[in-house]
Amino acid sequence: MKKLLPLVAAMALASQAAYADNNTASTSQEGNGNLATTTQSNLVDSDATITQTGDNNSSEVSQANSVVGMHASVSTTGNDNSANITQDDSYDAEATITQDGEKNQAGITQEVWGDYSDATISQSGGENVANVNQVNYSGGSSATITQFESEGASALIQQYNADNSSASIEQSNYVGKTGNGAEIQQHDGYSLDASIVQESTVNDTALIDQTGFSQTASIHQKNYNVRGDTAITQTGNDNLAEIDQTWSGGSSAAVIQAGNDNIAGIDQYNSDDSSADIDQNGTSLSASISQKNAPGVGQGMGNDADVIQTGSDNDATIEQDGYENVASVTQSDSDNNASVLQTGDANSAAVTQTGIDQMATVTQTSDNSMALVTQAGASNDATVTQMGDGNSATVDQIGDNQLATVDQDNNVNTANVTQSGNDQIAAVDQSGNGNMATVTQSDSLNEAYIMQGGDGNSATVGQSGSDQFANINQSGDLNVSDILQSADLNSADIAQSGEFNDADIDQSGSSNTATINQSGLGLDGSMNMASIAQFANSDVASIIQMGGAGNSATITQQ
Repeated sequence: MKKLLPLVAAMALASQAAYADNNTASTSQEGNGNLATTTQSNLVDSDATITQTGDNNSSEVSQANSVVGMHASVSTTGNDNSANITQDDSYDAEATITQDGEKNQAGITQEVWGDYSDATISQSGGENVANVNQVNYSGGSSATITQFESEGASALIQQYNADNSSASIEQSNYVGKTGNGAEIQQHDGYSLDASIVQESTVNDTALIDQTGFSQTASIHQKNYNVRGDTAITQTGNDNLAEIDQTWSGGSSAAVIQAGNDNIAGIDQYNSDDSSADIDQNGTSLSASISQKNAPGVGQGMGNDADVIQTGSDNDATIEQDGYENVASVTQSDSDNNASVLQTGDANSAAVTQTGIDQMATVTQTSDNSMALVTQAGASNDATVTQMGDGNSATVDQIGDNQLATVDQDNNVNTANVTQSGNDQIAAVDQSGNGNMATVTQSDSLNEAYIMQGGDGNSATVGQSGSDQFANINQSGDLNVSDILQSADLNSADIAQSGEFNDADIDQSGSSNTATINQSGLGLDGSMNMASIAQFANSDVASIIQMGGAGNSATITQQ
């Protein structure tokens, strides 16, 4: 073993001799059309600096194969300048480019075992272009691009095979300049963090694309960001995505996530013509969209919200405050929960859930609202509350333990509830003008309640199965009530108060009970009419009519 020591020592000396220590290169140029090139390789602790003042200048820094971290800095002042830094096999490298002027280009590339490297580009002016590439096992690296007073600027950060890395882009202009674009690509890594901030800009676009594990992505567009466009795409596990737009008329935001434990949130404030989309595919997903408007920049003239989730433990919330809102939530299979709240004009909401333990709540207040809820599975619960003009609600549930409640107040309301399956309860309460309610339930332990107050109401309850109970209470004008029940031990109760009421109860089975109580004006040609038909044994029927003239009561038992 002692004979090998001289050979090892010689190899160590040769290896040390192959690298030069503590080299520094500095270049300073003034004027136009200059070219500066610095190349450093096989160095220990190398440092390169280039400073250029003027137009149409070009600078290139190349550093490679450094044992200890290398450092490069380029600063340019003027227009149409180009600055590029390449660091190869650059552990713990640092690269900085600063440019002041218009139509400048900056590029930093750190690759091949460039772990814990740092890249920073700062540009001030219009139509500048910045690119950062950290690829091929550049883990633990960070990249930052900042563009001030930017008009038509472009920023791109690419991080591949870069675990535990972060990327951020900031673009801002406080005088309303337009057309900036920001994009971050992070692929094949874990614990990735990406952030884009665009402030006081117009017609900006932002995109974040991440694949891997434990990603975090956020996009913020705010302050007069008219016609802004944002998108976040994530594939993998433990994803988190956030989009925030403020005072952004015509804004559009989209988040697509596939994988596990995803959370996505979109918030658009004071933004007209807004649209938000969240598409998630995976486990334990949660999505929230909030769009609001206020007087001033954002008039909220066309908000649209869309959430589609597949997987388990889904939760979706859409809240819109403004004009002409449309909201839709689609969830599939297990533990789904959906809530839609819309306040304002011409609202429409649709919720579709398929799976286990769904609960859907839709609340719309005022102006041309329409809500549609469809649920299939077990333990379904649906609640729709609409107050205002021209409301319509439809709830369709198929499965076990359904409970549906529709509450509508005032003006041309229509409610339809259809339930098929065990232990259903349906209740419709409408107060106002021109209301119509229909409840259809099929098979076992069904209960239906309809209460309507106002003008021109019509109510129909049809139940087929066991242990049904139906109750209709109408108070107002021109009410019509129908109850159809089929099976044993059914009970039906109709109470009407007002003019020109019409009630009909049809029961088939044994031991049924039917009661009609009418109080109305009653005139020849516009009579109050009550009819009870029972076809079985041990049935009980009762009709009470009070007030007016020309009333008609018919009881048929067979």
